Amino acid sequence: KMRRHIVVVISACLLLQAHKGLGLPKKWTLPIRSVRGNGWLWRRKRKARSSRSPELVVRGGDDDDGHRLLGEQVIYDNWRKLVSRRVQFPSGDTADFEVVSQGDRGGAISDQAVLVFVWNRHRQTATLVREYMPSVDEFRNGLAAGMVEDKHAVATPSDHTNNTNPDDSAIETAARHELEEECRLTGGHWYRLCLPTVMDKYTTTMLSVYLVLDADPIHEDDAKPRDATEEGMQVVEGISVRELEHAIAMGEMTVVGAWAVQLALSKLRQLGEI
Repeated sequence: KMRRHIVVVISACLLLQAHKGLGLPKKWTLPIRSVRGNGWLWRRKRKARSSRSPELVVRGGDDDDGHRLLGEQVIYDNWRKLVSRRVQFPSGDTADFEVVSQGDRGGAISDQAVLVFVWNRHRQTATLVREYMPSVDEFRNGLAAGMVEDKHAVATPSDHTNNTNPDDSAIETAARHELEEECRLTGGHWYRLCLPTVMDKYTTTMLSVYLVLDADPIHEDDAKPRDATEEGMQVVEGISVRELEHAIAMGEMTVVGAWAVQLALSKLRQLGEI
């Protein structure tokens, strides 16, 4: 008992000294909720992280301000357009690049596409679509997605967002149409997750990703019709976060689809939904 009383007295003295800034090194503090068991747990004070950003280091190459686009030639134009682009660099050397965009046949008003991630807050699950993917010649899961077309430009933008740019209105309308056509869902709470982002180094198509929460089901007969390329499409509900992350890690989704899923999961964490 005497030892216990001595420990208590010493602990109280240390506490008093810590609060007065006496005796203890400044690198030690007694944080709130640091009592464990019958004694005090002292914690080292974390070193303050520098707010300074690391210095950007660029190695090799020349400034990007010296290149010139010498010309372009359309090699192929159907649903996809393939263009040969010749560029001259500051050294005077030239290089040819083949760049892919959306073809004129598709009826697109611009080189824009949308992806929609669907999340049910009550079930804590996502809804994907399973469709034929010609690149791998098999059916795989992915997000509702599609191109911005002429029909989206004339539609009235939703009251859920304040779109003043006609292009933005068309992009959002395209996203809502794809949700209805492919997922057989409508309404819900919408979030735009990014500004139009170029698909990759050799593709000019710009992608916009949306998150929709708690969309309402719509009857098959009332939904917008699907086209011939979407035959066999299925709506897959009840996919957990763990299953989504596993599918991405196992290469079961496209790069674009995986990127859009990660954007949506990040937003859901920010909102405190997962």
